[in-house]
Amino acid sequence: MNSKERRSPFNFRYPLIMSAAAIAGIAAGTYLELWAALTVMLFASLLFLLYVLFFKANKAAVVLFVIIGVVFCLYSDALLRRAEEKSAVYGGFSGEITDCSDGGDNTCRMTVRCSVNGTEETVSLNVRNCRYGLYRCGDYIYVDAVLSPLKCKENEYSFDSRNYYLSQGVFYTAYAQADQISVLGHNDSVISVFWNARETINANLHSALPEEDASLISAMLLGMDEGLAQEAADSFRDIGVAHIFSVSGLHVGIIVAALNTFLMLCWVGRKARFALITAFLAAYCALTSFSPSIVRASLMTFIMLLAGVFKRRYDPLCALGAAALVILAVNPYSLYSAGFQLSFLACIGIIAFGNILKVKNKAANYFVSAVNVTLAAQLPCLPVMAGTFGSISVIAPVANIFIVPFASAALVMALPLSIIALIIPSASVLMSVLKVFTFVIYRITELFASMPFNAVSVSAASAAVTICYYALLMFSSRYYAVKIKTKLITCATAAVLLVCSWAGGILFTRDNAHVVFLSVGSGDCTVVSVQDDYYVIDTGPGDYAGTGMSNRGYRELERYLKGRGVGEISVILTHGDADHSGGLICMLRSGDIKIRRIYYNPVTIQSDTVREELDNSGCLTEVWSGDRLNTDSGLCFDFLYPLSDSGEGRNVSVAFIMSYGGCRLLFCGDNQTQDGDVISQMNVGCDIMLLPHHGSKDTQSEKLLESAAPSTVIVSSADEASAPPGAFVTAVSGQITIDITKDGRYTVKEYRHEQR
Repeated sequence: MNSKERRSPFNFRYPLIMSAAAIAGIAAGTYLELWAALTVMLFASLLFLLYVLFFKANKAAVVLFVIIGVVFCLYSDALLRRAEEKSAVYGGFSGEITDCSDGGDNTCRMTVRCSVNGTEETVSLNVRNCRYGLYRCGDYIYVDAVLSPLKCKENEYSFDSRNYYLSQGVFYTAYAQADQISVLGHNDSVISVFWNARETINANLHSALPEEDASLISAMLLGMDEGLAQEAADSFRDIGVAHIFSVSGLHVGIIVAALNTFLMLCWVGRKARFALITAFLAAYCALTSFSPSIVRASLMTFIMLLAGVFKRRYDPLCALGAAALVILAVNPYSLYSAGFQLSFLACIGIIAFGNILKVKNKAANYFVSAVNVTLAAQLPCLPVMAGTFGSISVIAPVANIFIVPFASAALVMALPLSIIALIIPSASVLMSVLKVFTFVIYRITELFASMPFNAVSVSAASAAVTICYYALLMFSSRYYAVKIKTKLITCATAAVLLVCSWAGGILFTRDNAHVVFLSVGSGDCTVVSVQDDYYVIDTGPGDYAGTGMSNRGYRELERYLKGRGVGEISVILTHGDADHSGGLICMLRSGDIKIRRIYYNPVTIQSDTVREELDNSGCLTEVWSGDRLNTDSGLCFDFLYPLSDSGEGRNVSVAFIMSYGGCRLLFCGDNQTQDGDVISQMNVGCDIMLLPHHGSKDTQSEKLLESAAPSTVIVSSADEASAPPGAFVTAVSGQITIDITKDGRYTVKEYRHEQR
């Protein structure tokens, strides 16, 4: 070959190109309008064509990329449009339960297949005050509840429930009490048979083992992690071994390897082993409710075995691409499942980086290989882990060395024992031997979890940072086939771009104040930040008393703070009503976020529970009219109310002006007409005002509005009806973000208007 001929640095694999095109098409179809999505896909195809022409590579790859990309773009857009066209359905519905799980706190989660307006639909049903086991898969039920369409994401770091439900094939959600459900009959189907088998195995485990041990084995073997204690789940996640109780490729690999060895010892031929293992994989997928990670691992294993049968070379990247394409063809929104993302990214990491570190000593090589595989699996997953969990384990490579062998042994023993117990129920007592393994796993986990700095809080990466990060990984991998000098130059370039994109996002906005009004339904929650200084003004609702109140404020605030990598905050509490203080009480009890100071006024707290929790916090500071709080970051809080002679009242709230760079924001909590009239006589002129009492017209102080004369009005409410014309309402806008520069200029951004 001519030495001057250009060679492509990447060896094209058609399944991988097709899956990459599918992923690009789905992402474009989800987040862009159709015309923009198709434009982006054609532009990407043009860049790919130029690459192919420059390196004289196979032009068929471009044709495949265009076709697959456009098809999946149209496919995902059609599904999203179908979801957007749905409207609420009243009058109840009937259908067949296709899955049922324990939701905890006396609730059940069900998937119901039913007919809605003549179309077969899948509904996610949440049943409160319901004992698990009351309903079974295959039951035909009538539910006296409203079918609600899927809602789009409202806050920057909140859980994207719409994409999650679409990944499950769900287009409606419903909430009901147990007494709103009637069982009309039962239908035994293939799905119900596997569901019953899963429930029987789970019951056998719980009859033979203590609760925490049974929950761990059930999570590892069946993916049923509902019974796993939250504290234990957090510990597993913090030390980076959460994959052992999330059924994944590791579990399939361990079980298939053990099964293959057993069949070989029984002198079963290659083709017969292939048929038996394939049948087992199909059954195991059904038993674990077709988890994306299990389907991925099963498809890759099937392809590997198939290659062995026909004596062809097995290419793991081709197998991975083919598995992704099959899963996405069935449901393109599987792409947004955390299980899908983490499973495929970890597999890519292991394939690309899993055998880099090697030593000659066999004993030492085990530990080196274990560390290598863990690091290789974690590297591609870091952006997803940062965005999903807000933290990254730093001791995972070491923890996995000690825990994975015991988890593997437990799995290899648990599966045959479970099958035997299905056939001979009395044999379930044999499962008690698994206590040895669970005891060791829990003790090792406790040891590593007790170590300081086992996990670090990180903020979610921006799109630019993520792109640069994956470019760096791609150029570092063994599949980037270029001379070492070229490889070092491209890796260094990607690393510089990564650092610049990360630092640039910080430096350009470092001196800006960010005021974020989170959408928390019926409640108030505002996060103010400058640099790394965070103040939270009210915390939205939280179910701290077991009253069934929405936990949305606590949930959304925690996700936002973790998404930003925030580990410490100060709180200004306007008053003690649950829709303003509930999130704070839940946060104090969980201890996930450190609270360095709570600014409050005692006359605004009516609840004994809230008062007791605040007293126990040990970080209280009382504020009264005339007090001022100056921060090192440049924020200034001038407290206006209550006065020293203000009496207690249900809606009496702390009122204050927050200023930055000359821009003034007025917060009044739930102060109503009488208190608002008093506040109006103070220096309340402002640029931005959060209307008191969620914008309620009946309790609004007109004098306060006239005296404040804000240019921008914000309403935090689940209902837009009470908002004055021109106001920004969280019910409509979702999260409302105001960026204030150091010279007092500000811009307003509405999160929902930035989304499709």
